[in-house]
Amino acid sequence: MIIKFNFFDVKCIYYNNDLKYHRLDGLCYEDFNGDKFWFKNGNRHREDGPAIEWSDGDRWFFINGNRYEEKEYWGIIRFKGYL
Repeated sequence: MIIKFNFFDVKCIYYNNDLKYHRLDGLCYEDFNGDKFWFKNGNRHREDGPAIEWSDGDRWFFINGNRYEEKEYWGIIRFKGYL
């Protein structure tokens, strides 16, 4: 079961049953300033792009909570067969 909340400073937050940030089919939450975050079972995680997109345009890539430089990230994604 996925729990969805809306707060005054965040557009939408999704949690799993353990109340960890979680959403597999899209954005987990977005701040009103435009920062976007993807999570899987409480870990920053995204298999088709950056897990954090900052409103200033900076992008951070994560797989299962581990941060990677963009080039390394895409290599892992291709090697592991995510795409």
